[in-house]
Amino acid sequence: MFGGDYYAEANWNLRTDFKHPVSFTHDADASGFSFSFDLDYQLSKMWSLEGGLNYLKFEADKGITKFFLANNTVPSQQLNEVTWDSYSFMLGAKLSF
Repeated sequence: MFGGDYYAEANWNLRTDFKHPVSFTHDADASGFSFSFDLDYQLSKMWSLEGGLNYLKFEADKGITKFFLANNTVPSQQLNEVTWDSYSFMLGAKLSF
């Protein structure tokens, strides 16, 4: 388990009541973990197969959302939940001379 900071900003470019290029921001403390499994299998003197599986999961604690409005006000509200799950699978062949 490891921790970090979560920060995001976005441009709601189709809304004229928001400022641009930054229309809102998110800010919170986050924690998560990652898991990785890699495999290298030698097929012959020259060829090997490689593979891997990765998983990453993050969750942010309650934070704050700030809205940057066109009238120069900056209202804010509680950021309730941010989650991020990431999966990847890799497979490859390696030729060695």
